[in-house]
Amino acid sequence: METTASIVEIVEAEEIPVVEEVEGVTVEPSLGEGERGGRGRGRGRGRGWRRGYRGRRGRGRGRGAAPTEDGHAEAEEGEQAAGASESRAPRAPHHRRWGPPRPRPTHFISLPIGHHAELQKTVSSFTDALLTSDPAIEGLDQSIVVPARRLHITLGVMDLATDTDQSGPTAASDEAEEGAPEQKPTLASAIAHLESLKPEILNLLAGHKLCVELSTIDIMRSGGASRKRANVVWVGPPHDGELGERLKTVAEFINESFKSAGFLLDDHRPLTLHCTLLNTIYRKPRPKNGWRTHFSFNSILASDALRAIALEPDTLLTGGDGSEEGDTAESKGKGRAGAKNEPVHVDLGAWDVDEVQICEMGSHGPEGEYVCVGKIALA
Repeated sequence: METTASIVEIVEAEEIPVVEEVEGVTVEPSLGEGERGGRGRGRGRGRGWRRGYRGRRGRGRGRGAAPTEDGHAEAEEGEQAAGASESRAPRAPHHRRWGPPRPRPTHFISLPIGHHAELQKTVSSFTDALLTSDPAIEGLDQSIVVPARRLHITLGVMDLATDTDQSGPTAASDEAEEGAPEQKPTLASAIAHLESLKPEILNLLAGHKLCVELSTIDIMRSGGASRKRANVVWVGPPHDGELGERLKTVAEFINESFKSAGFLLDDHRPLTLHCTLLNTIYRKPRPKNGWRTHFSFNSILASDALRAIALEPDTLLTGGDGSEEGDTAESKGKGRAGAKNEPVHVDLGAWDVDEVQICEMGSHGPEGEYVCVGKIALA
């Protein structure tokens, strides 16, 4: 599911694209001194370059966005707003702050549910039905489907030092020089912190099982994504009800505890509980221009595959990509399921969480699962 569970997308280090979304957390490559933009005497790529037109000719510094490692213009904050119009005039450029490289996530806190064989069957049946839809769903491909064995909820992402990474004094050491960069927290300390939380987690559960009810489905709307041009489809729990409230309470406790202890990479977004089903960051072959190839969530809304798991299939939108957001006058007037910015209610079952795990980013175990490097049992 994403962090800060958005944290959208977990990929292997050698496959990280120019801009990577890790379960909803965006990770951009850092630029060294030699990669800064200089004075531009030719055509500058201004704010609107990504939308299909070039910026004005610039003679001074910073006329366009700073180039990324492969020469693409850096995505700016204003371009991340959903529904950005292609005809909108360029705004003043956003100047990136040059500083130390951004930390790269190495591990994440996980509530795994993909080990349930019945869940694997249920979710795989749904995604297989999407792939074989007639008419075909625009932009959908097997490579962007997240294997059901890897389904989990992310509670936070971390940049941790392992035993092989440790060299020299730690930040707390008397030998550490004043003004030296702060040392990363270690994997061992993160595992110890997780283990210390077990008594309080069991107290919050009060003898009940921790359960994830997969009852809503929607898209991630970051980066200007829309239902016509979607990048991520997720399924998640309800915000209310006994199961949903218990899950929210435990998840927020773990997230806040790790954050207060200084383990989490904070992207200033609230914790969003979800499991990712489709993610275009995994698309293969990767587009040569570095940008994502979107798929149509409108077509998914109109598919028989979604109707088969929807709680109210007769109220789903129809008509595919008839409008920018897939809304019809009828859907707006009568509150049809799948109307603008409204998740669709589905039934993909309720699944027990047996463990809280710390997993390695981009890893693959024997069954394709993320590799667990530390855990506590919820029993």
